[in-house]
Amino acid sequence: MSQEITVVTESLIPSEKMLDAIIRHFGFRTTVVEMAVYAYMRHLCLEYSGGMWSYYELSNGGFYMSPAGERFYNLVSPNGYKDAMTSKEAGVTACLFAFSFVSAKYQSERLCDHYEWLWEYISYCGSKSAQKIFAAID
Repeated sequence: MSQEITVVTESLIPSEKMLDAIIRHFGFRTTVVEMAVYAYMRHLCLEYSGGMWSYYELSNGGFYMSPAGERFYNLVSPNGYKDAMTSKEAGVTACLFAFSFVSAKYQSERLCDHYEWLWEYISYCGSKSAQKIFAAID
């Protein structure tokens, strides 16, 4: 018996649809989630000082956001992990920390699902990116 493997893909959300998308994913906790992601980004990447973000929907139902543009951030994780990460890698890492924190604080199954969907997506990011993100959140 063969099992079908489903690859998780991302789709960039156009700027004019970003608000609708994040509300669809997080409902009345949208602001809490968004602020938590920004806070974790500031905590993990000391040189981060705000800016525009890109939002992505995942084919498995998930969502993540990352600083817009192509640049690197020096990420320092609470577990001692240190490395340069792309905007997307740093954004995914900040989202995972934020989704975990907010889901525990508010006992939110919806946020637990988003954490799991994003975790699943990581394995499709490419082995080097996956290794960095998993090392940072471990």
